[in-house]
Amino acid sequence: MELIPVESSSVRYVGYEEDRQILYVQFIDGDLYEYFGVPVSDFIDLLHAESIGWFVNKRIKPYYDYRKLEAAS
Repeated sequence: MELIPVESSSVRYVGYEEDRQILYVQFIDGDLYEYFGVPVSDFIDLLHAESIGWFVNKRIKPYYDYRKLEAAS
């Protein structure tokens, strides 16, 4: 999985594993989360969203299970 830099005031990078339907979101503060069961259509919509932060808050967080990943040491 490769993280892609995005233009956002709250999100630094996003990534996606299509075969596992996992969306990765790294926020500006460095916290990295994975969201489970996200269809590729939502990932594409995220990449084209006018506001990536709004999209994550309104279309991803309320609907998908997630976990925070530990920072690499």
